Amino acid sequence: MRKAENRFFEALEIRKGTWQILGQGGELCYLVEGSERALLIDALEGAGQLRPFAESLTDRPVTLALTHGHLDHNGAVPEFGEVYMHPDDIALMYSKRHSDSNAKLAFATMKSAIATHQAEGLTLNDICPMEPVRTYPVYDGDVFSLGDRDILVIGVPGHT
Repeated sequence: MRKAENRFFEALEIRKGTWQILGQGGELCYLVEGSERALLIDALEGAGQLRPFAESLTDRPVTLALTHGHLDHNGAVPEFGEVYMHPDDIALMYSKRHSDSNAKLAFATMKSAIATHQAEGLTLNDICPMEPVRTYPVYDGDVFSLGDRDILVIGVPGHT
């Protein structure tokens, strides 16, 4: 298995073309690569620069999709400028509770047994501030075609 890491992220290729990326708060996101493009599923809490790190793992263009709008999943959304997500989660993503940089910093720096790759001395300067982005709807049954791999969307209300 291949591994990649920097100050903010640790990635493990759990299957050929499928990377599990660990964020500062112990949360995970996944990069799934196909023959034509890659899909990043979730965007961690926003510490560091996730987009360039994810792009370093593939030579395919990367599309971002969120499973839901919580702060530990939406952090790097502004780095991409656009995101695919269920419309019911858009307001949640922009809510004060889930868009606040101080809350994201607190999540990224909390001590936890699952937060095994925490950078020292994180500050607000390390957190990607929430900004408006273009959103595209995703619904149960939709498919992300990556070329030779398809990702089926299975709707689970609350965690779409």
